[in-house]
Amino acid sequence: MRAGEFAEFRIRNRADRPVDVTLLYVDAGMGIQPLFPLRDREIDNQVKPGEERIVGRFPVTDMPLGWEAVVAIGVESTMTRQNFTMLAQESLDTRRGESTVPLSPLHQLLERAMFGSGVRTRGMDVNAQTFAVKLVTWRTDKGGTQAD
Repeated sequence: MRAGEFAEFRIRNRADRPVDVTLLYVDAGMGIQPLFPLRDREIDNQVKPGEERIVGRFPVTDMPLGWEAVVAIGVESTMTRQNFTMLAQESLDTRRGESTVPLSPLHQLLERAMFGSGVRTRGMDVNAQTFAVKLVTWRTDKGGTQAD
């Protein structure tokens, strides 16, 4: 993608049950901003079977440039609505070389999701949960001129 373009995201429930959906935008500095559900409408994130929602028409900016992503988290709906907007955080400082500050578990999770890792899951059975996670990544570059 290039700065100056626009992005929008389509949520579609192909399951036979309602799901609670959260969309999180992860910028090139590992900052996390909730895209869906909207602030002050946190319980309006249920997507019924066959339903489709379009989220945003967001301008792509050049701050920061680099690899970015949207993480979609879908959890089978229950009486208690689930959303993961509490994972929001400011972009992390960019440093050269080794950092002496230990990485937070959230930072480690995001790095594994973005860049892959050979680490195996231990201590819980993720198959016992009914959920889905989808990661969509792209590289944001400076915008071109009209002559491009």
